[in-house]
Amino acid sequence: MPSPGKIGAATVKENVRRLMDELEALRLKAGGRAITISSGFRGIAHNRAAGGASS
Repeated sequence: MPSPGKIGAATVKENVRRLMDELEALRLKAGGRAITISSGFRGIAHNRAAGGASS
């Protein structure tokens, strides 16, 4: 298993697709209202450049 932050592009793509499917199902159960995402994932280098959390 890869260490945290070292996930292959194909795995990321599949995980994002699955997340989108789940969020769409949730949105439909909520009457079609919009879902706002206020946080997300940054790669290690991007997080470091942005001054993000060290862990």
